[in-house]
Amino acid sequence: KLHLEAVDGLPELEHGGTNQQQLTPINFQRTRSGAVAYTKVRLEVYGIPFRWDEVQSTPRQALGSERSRIVLTFQRKDRVVHLTLSGSQRAIARMEAWLAMAAAQTV
Repeated sequence: KLHLEAVDGLPELEHGGTNQQQLTPINFQRTRSGAVAYTKVRLEVYGIPFRWDEVQSTPRQALGSERSRIVLTFQRKDRVVHLTLSGSQRAIARMEAWLAMAAAQTV
């Protein structure tokens, strides 16, 4: 299970965004050419679609012995979007593997 810590590059989510006291779950649904990240802000569910070929980087940071953080970065037309996600090291490793597998399929 991953949590959305911050959003940068999507104005509609930046101001309604998340705060550190309340973890916001984020779920991903695979599509034919990418994925949709679903998160809830206030009472609304937002879908953030992205294509595999838009993904630029996913650097990982350790947050102690049990938790990690990953920044999913993708290019959306004229702007760069950063989704900062946190979760257990195992959940982050699964996300990295999922992204690597998807990237390999698009080549």
